[in-house]
Amino acid sequence: MKIKVFCLLLTMVLPLHAEDSILVEQLHQAYDQVQYFEAEFVQNKQVKFLSKPLVSTGVIKYAPTHGMIWEVVKPIWVKTKINNEGIFKTNSFEQNVKVNDVQMQAVADILGELLGARLDRMRSQFELSASQLSDDQLHWEATLIPRSKLIKKALAQLHIEGLLDEAGQGQGISKITLVDPNENITTIVFSEVVMFNEQSPPAELLHDFQ
Repeated sequence: MKIKVFCLLLTMVLPLHAEDSILVEQLHQAYDQVQYFEAEFVQNKQVKFLSKPLVSTGVIKYAPTHGMIWEVVKPIWVKTKINNEGIFKTNSFEQNVKVNDVQMQAVADILGELLGARLDRMRSQFELSASQLSDDQLHWEATLIPRSKLIKKALAQLHIEGLLDEAGQGQGISKITLVDPNENITTIVFSEVVMFNEQSPPAELLHDFQ
């Protein structure tokens, strides 16, 4: 489903040859069938002048009709919901408080656009500065630079990596690296991926979106 995903990213800024256009259309159709995506993550944030990174772990959930949930489990529990109405945070002290988080919104937009095969907004907000597909075609990566002045205040560069299997199936996005304007680096690695294509996920998986 996700073979040569880097070609999909290339459509943001580069013209396509005929064979690539066919492939990209296949990718659009494949991603259009994603009904649910879930993965565990480990996030390392290396802040300048700190000797050790700040580490957190949690779960990300995405459903095209519901939005995205970014739930940090450790060291401090925080659940962030991102949908068409905005970004809402819940922790031990407050519930569903609307916040303004430009960096989180940018990450949510990119993941949502890729998994949903809807790239128009991504094209308008980011430009592709580099992309690469490994010789065995099992690993792809791309570097995105924000166009939006608002996003540039929170994010200088975003690097995405993905893994594929020989049949073109895979984890999709496996790693994201964010660099902010102060050169602090946040690395997010995904694992234990669960995906539902075409068929709807069990209702219990969507409970957290309510």
